[in-house]
Amino acid sequence: MKTFKTISLVLIMLLVGSILSGCIANVSELKINSDGSGSCMLYAGMSEKAYSLYEELAAEEVVEVNYDGMMQFTYEGKKYVGHTTPFNFDNIEELNETLSQHGNATNVDMGQISFSKSEDGKLTFTLSTNADTGNTQSLEEESQSYTADLDEETQKEVEEMLKSIVMILDIEFPEKVEQIAGVKPDGITIKDKKLVIDFLKLAMSLDGKSETFAFVSSIPNMIDKSVKQITFTDVEEKDWYYNQIMDMANKGLLNGKGNNLFCPDDTMTKAEFVTVAAKILYDDKITLNLLNGDVNIWWDKYYRACINNAVFSEEKLKYDTMSEGMQRQEMALVAYGLLKDSGSIDEINTYEISKKIPDFEMVNEQFKEAVACCYNLGILCGTDEKGSFNPDGTLTRAAASTVIYRIMNPDTRIIK
Repeated sequence: MKTFKTISLVLIMLLVGSILSGCIANVSELKINSDGSGSCMLYAGMSEKAYSLYEELAAEEVVEVNYDGMMQFTYEGKKYVGHTTPFNFDNIEELNETLSQHGNATNVDMGQISFSKSEDGKLTFTLSTNADTGNTQSLEEESQSYTADLDEETQKEVEEMLKSIVMILDIEFPEKVEQIAGVKPDGITIKDKKLVIDFLKLAMSLDGKSETFAFVSSIPNMIDKSVKQITFTDVEEKDWYYNQIMDMANKGLLNGKGNNLFCPDDTMTKAEFVTVAAKILYDDKITLNLLNGDVNIWWDKYYRACINNAVFSEEKLKYDTMSEGMQRQEMALVAYGLLKDSGSIDEINTYEISKKIPDFEMVNEQFKEAVACCYNLGILCGTDEKGSFNPDGTLTRAAASTVIYRIMNPDTRIIK
């Protein structure tokens, strides 16, 4: 165990953000569309070999393993274990801010990077390096200080881990990209629309020198989507739900279902409602962008965000039911969790309120306090003249948008 314990110390010293990393993989794959929007996938993790050591150390209770959000991913044919963070962006300003926050969170020096657009339809990417950009010398020196007195085999194993560090920025532009400033060192590759920066190779090539690089691509169709008003072809001004849907959509809380359709008559699923809850919870879209989750399940990171912030528990809103319609009592649970977290509700007398609800006994015991609160506040009202709550009933996306609207706008609630 002496070797394992030593390696564990080295691994701990190689932290990148919240990722325990023996072989760091820090990769950003970025695709920019012709209108300035796009998508990005951030990877951060460790090699499978390092992870196996990590799990063996955990079994011996040398370190504590945190599996939250960790999964396998592959880059350049090599397998890693860690976090993958996908996000979409609507405009270049949002992209810049998200990448800046990501850089601050990882503590990995990737220089100063930014995108800028011009009125003549040009997108410029700028990278300014310094002596620390892509430099792993401090990691190597730190690891040596922990392994200097140990056997040669252990030292070689740690050295091999350090050699497998990956720091890549992979950008796909909408049109052909070309370099317009800076030297042409190893570590920067341009092929048609693709720009790939290998920061470790770049650091070796620059040998500690600071340098500013600039690259340009033409995107004549780029528009400022940050001020564009959302419209749906199946939501008209004459519809009773028009104001609620459009207000929530333009604030980024509700999304359509593609092809410029909102589908107001479809049932609101639990996954959709949980996603809205997370967006309310994180009114800062940049923070929301960087939440970790399973990239293969679009709602996963929003569900985890609500769990982590005690909006609801997995026991009350089970993970494997997210594709089902959201029950009214479950909606009340989520709304109550959001309001309670914000401190905007006072202590309530569930028994007194229950007297106003004819079918209160039909409400599941674990949802009764939430239902009483939301009924009392006028967020979820009765479904008939008697004031019945209909706890097992579901709502259409149009009706659910009204519930969301009332959560966000207290003066629109219907209090009886």
